[in-house]
Amino acid sequence: MWVLAKYKINELETMKNCLKKSLDESIVFYNPKIKYQKYVKNNLHTYEKFILEGYIICKHTKFEDCETLAKLKSTKGLQYFLNGHFKNQIEINEFIKKCKTHEDADGYLKQDFFESAIHTKARFISGLFTNMIFSIISKQKNKLKIKIGNITTTIDNKSNYQYRTV
Repeated sequence: MWVLAKYKINELETMKNCLKKSLDESIVFYNPKIKYQKYVKNNLHTYEKFILEGYIICKHTKFEDCETLAKLKSTKGLQYFLNGHFKNQIEINEFIKKCKTHEDADGYLKQDFFESAIHTKARFISGLFTNMIFSIISKQKNKLKIKIGNITTTIDNKSNYQYRTV
């Protein structure tokens, strides 16, 4: 059974190790991530970021038992388990399948994962316009028509700009 766990920032590895000790090594963790590049002082740096921002998806057979979850609430690095995981197993599985179909060979989500859903606002996470928020006017097969402030422009899907919905 899958559960969604909120963890304390900078304590993800601690929480994972404690859960492995409390349960066993058969626990499965899934935390989709993206890889992006950013210029810092004229040097190009590569970063990775988890898209669930402070949450991780965990799977173990013992998560079906409410008592086990209650015992694990005091795990170091764990803030809480999100409620509703019993009812949402199908949605969690579908989300994981969707993420896995949009991963590259290194396990990072490709830009087409974010392009598959239509949203009205997004933020650049790489390139010249990093951290700028824009509105999506229309979406075509190979290009995206956007508006940044008063400027309307078109971005080709093959460009190196990566963005994320807001």
